[in-house]
Amino acid sequence: MDSNVSKNTFSHNFFKVRLTQEQAVISLRSLLAERLLQTLNLYQQRWNLPLDSRFFPTIIDANGILSCSVGQILPLKNQGNQILFKPSITAIVYSSPISFTLTRYSSLFSITIAKNLLELLTLNHDHNTIEPNLKLGIEIAADGWLNFYLTPQALSTWLQQLMIGLNTYAIQASVSNVNLIDATDQSISNAAKKANILPIQYAHARCCSLLRLGEQAKLIAFKKDSNDHTWQIQDPLSISWLDQQQNFCLEGASEYYLLQQLSIVIDAFANANKSDNWVKLGMNLSVASEIFQAECRFLGEVAITTPNIAIARLGLIALVRYWLEKILQEKLKVIAPRSL
Repeated sequence: MDSNVSKNTFSHNFFKVRLTQEQAVISLRSLLAERLLQTLNLYQQRWNLPLDSRFFPTIIDANGILSCSVGQILPLKNQGNQILFKPSITAIVYSSPISFTLTRYSSLFSITIAKNLLELLTLNHDHNTIEPNLKLGIEIAADGWLNFYLTPQALSTWLQQLMIGLNTYAIQASVSNVNLIDATDQSISNAAKKANILPIQYAHARCCSLLRLGEQAKLIAFKKDSNDHTWQIQDPLSISWLDQQQNFCLEGASEYYLLQQLSIVIDAFANANKSDNWVKLGMNLSVASEIFQAECRFLGEVAITTPNIAIARLGLIALVRYWLEKILQEKLKVIAPRSL
């Protein structure tokens, strides 16, 4: 999916969004929407926007943050003209047309509104906070769109928090102990009965198989209990998502595409009031996982020469397995088989 990131963008700016330890689902879209809501309230106070603030949540929900994409951002340089991000770096990007929406209530052009919003978004960085936070980049495209992207550090923090959630929050299973769909089972969702969800179940089983291979290769170790395999990674305690130069260590297009699909699924779980097509979401994540697994190895030479990359790829597989299981068991009401 192409993003709305334009080559004609203004300078990079940054702001932080806080994470709370109690968050089970860390949705990037929800975090950005919450920050935009705060910013709209500040905008109204400063520029006397003729709009009831009670409508702000509706505006943001309808027009605030579009679904994420994989895009290209311009090279970022510091005051010494040194490149901090590599040119044409791939990034997870969220785009917002909110400035266009606000032109209905203002005489200002969308590009001017976008600049005003950027100014407010980058206020109060909370540098001294001890809570986990994500440092996000923001650009104004030439057409007035606001483009938000994750810095390598933010991507690393987000993934690490997701790994903590993987080990903390159990799947709410409500299906019988069977491997495949039983069409007579009344607990199975109508969507699952009508669609062929075997590819999603296969993708989950494939993730389980690959994780077992990673454990056999002693790249990772899972916590064991007396009854079953928990899929909770016990070793390493935390995964290094950044290389020594503090760049994100997974740079392939298939890796970023998988991250995009993973983020879309997490955003859908965070939006409890919306009825999503869970079969489609599961299929998209399964396809992205299949492409990733075909192109990104973690055994053999990769495990020997760059074990950090091998472990990071296994971490992605562990996250995909977790969210596929949530789709299958919580939304489609079918079992997530560990083998086929």
